[in-house]
Amino acid sequence: MVELIPKTLEETAPLSEKLVFQALSEIKTRPDWIVLHSLKQRKVVSGLQAETDFVVFVPGKGIVLIEAKGATSVVFNEGKWTMEGVPEKAKHKDPYDQIDRGAANIRKQISVMEIDQNQIPMARLVWFPKMDQFSFYNDSNSGMAFSIYEMAFANQLKLAVQTIEDLLDQMLDDHLDGKGG
Repeated sequence: MVELIPKTLEETAPLSEKLVFQALSEIKTRPDWIVLHSLKQRKVVSGLQAETDFVVFVPGKGIVLIEAKGATSVVFNEGKWTMEGVPEKAKHKDPYDQIDRGAANIRKQISVMEIDQNQIPMARLVWFPKMDQFSFYNDSNSGMAFSIYEMAFANQLKLAVQTIEDLLDQMLDDHLDGKGG
């Protein structure tokens, strides 16, 4: 079983986070994984603070930062996001921006500990646990914004280990091949 920190969620946690937390808590085959939920970051590269929904430490492979989104449908068009089923203030926010801020903060702290942060693969995953892949519409080429393998959907909740390991493998393959994501 993975080590979850904290071991339980607050009742006020969004449903999307509850669904992903449940999926991660059901992993029985990776006892060396550590999953942090709602990592608050006050020592930040920019801004006042940041928060990452989930940080998954996968020994020997890397770190995965997960943003859980409760959207019921998503359109990505000309670099702009439109998500239905989320609060109005989040409807047009780029979910990768939050992950990228968290990743920058974590990398900074790793460097402060005098560890070569370039040797630790860090992947990002936006998980839409309330929708399937057919509810995501990409009306334009995402270009360098994200790779499709950096997304997960409801049907992957029961495949959390495979989803996370495939993400890390794909990211490493792309970066080693010079594709850059």
